[in-house]
Amino acid sequence: MKKKFLALGLGILTFCIGSIQAKGVNKVEQVKKDLVKEGVIVIQHEKVFKKFEYPPVVFNHQKHVKAVKEDCKECHLVDKEKKLIFDFLSREVFEDPEKAKVKYHEKCVECHKKFAKKNQKTGPTGLVCGDCHIRKAPIVKYPVMDFDFYLHDKHEKKLEKLVKGKIKGRCDLCHHTYDLKKKKEEALKYEKGKEESCYYCHDFTKERKNPDLVKIINIAKEDRWCLKRASHYRCLNCHLE
Repeated sequence: MKKKFLALGLGILTFCIGSIQAKGVNKVEQVKKDLVKEGVIVIQHEKVFKKFEYPPVVFNHQKHVKAVKEDCKECHLVDKEKKLIFDFLSREVFEDPEKAKVKYHEKCVECHKKFAKKNQKTGPTGLVCGDCHIRKAPIVKYPVMDFDFYLHDKHEKKLEKLVKGKIKGRCDLCHHTYDLKKKKEEALKYEKGKEESCYYCHDFTKERKNPDLVKIINIAKEDRWCLKRASHYRCLNCHLE
């Protein structure tokens, strides 16, 4: 009899613990989803700093977009064509840990001070590291960008409307090849029949065997045109126009 009660008790306890754990997991997952919706980014450049003196910075991108009235140039760089490059740091600064740290501190704190002078709600304005560098920073993972044939069809139809049917699609806005025989400035071009996915040249996680493709990927790596950066540049600039 005692054994039956013991087994029953253990069963109830296991169920309760399982329920608590499940609720805990769901809560954590919900928090992460909410953070993604809010556009929260955890800033921690491993390639730049390598060894971290302080914890990462939790940055609410959506709040900042509203604060600067959707003027992306307040934080992001522009290229020669006046298109946004969705980087905060230039390449020169990005490759120097000390310069990168100074740039972040100057740009962010000074901007906060401007808002504070206007008596507007803003972020930290002092030099207390813990105001921005959070020890228990959340892990925020954004879903992988997925561009399927359905979305491709929608874009194609939309572009046809924009050009009033004069041009059948505008494949060149997204698709391009890279001519290794030309200079970098002239190497990108559109070739009909060679409309390949961005993944071919910008996904650095895949191993490629084609010698020319390997060369192109190495050029993309050298200029930091990873899939995330390339898609932000092409897609967001087009959507912002």
